[in-house]
Amino acid sequence: ARLGAGPPRDEGRRLMESLRGQHVLVTGAGGALGASVCAALVASGARVTAADLRRTTLDALRADLGQPDRLAVAEADVTSTANLDALFDAVERGTGPVDAVVHCVGGYAGGSLAETDDAALDRMMQLNFFAAARVLRASLRRMLPRGAGRVVVVCGLAAERPSPGAAAYGASKAALAHLVGSAAAEAHGRGVTVNAVMPGMMDTAANRAAMPGADAARWVPTMTVAKTIAALLGPGGDGVTGTLARLPDRS
Repeated sequence: ARLGAGPPRDEGRRLMESLRGQHVLVTGAGGALGASVCAALVASGARVTAADLRRTTLDALRADLGQPDRLAVAEADVTSTANLDALFDAVERGTGPVDAVVHCVGGYAGGSLAETDDAALDRMMQLNFFAAARVLRASLRRMLPRGAGRVVVVCGLAAERPSPGAAAYGASKAALAHLVGSAAAEAHGRGVTVNAVMPGMMDTAANRAAMPGADAARWVPTMTVAKTIAALLGPGGDGVTGTLARLPDRS
């Protein structure tokens, strides 16, 4: 084989279909990263249920991907336990058991700690920690009795990199990273894996608009994060659990 050549055709086809037959629920699917995750999973052969608060973004995602047989959509607020349980129940009734969950919901609010009020603290914890805790809990309650399942949570390098002006955000991500480790330890040896991806600054339209003078070429492409998630869900992720997969930017 030529050095630098891609995988043989059969191997390339196998990699592209590595998730065939798997049913994956993606929360926060309407965001920039969520949309990339859905695209990567569909390309890997998975059946995807894309969940998001906004029906219009879900409809746009479905139209963009153009594979209605592999992508279902569900309008849902996963920050509510009742709504989340209803989502799982409805999805599993309609499409079958959920084999894997990718949690992409999150949010950012800046500000020094001295200037951050209780409402801002609570918002960061609700979006970045409590929503993930509820999704993890709902996933484990269904997967552990079956003895099979995978969960990947989107965290962030801010969990390990304290910086001025992002105390509430960083603290909520640090709590999330610890939660992932705890969930992985509890599920270890029971057929269920729990991992997190921790990207640095991602190249999204929102980040470009917020930082017009920054060099976006140094940021992490959302598809790079999405492919890492797909790898954790695929055969190469067998036995991998409790991992915080770091994807640093170059800024």
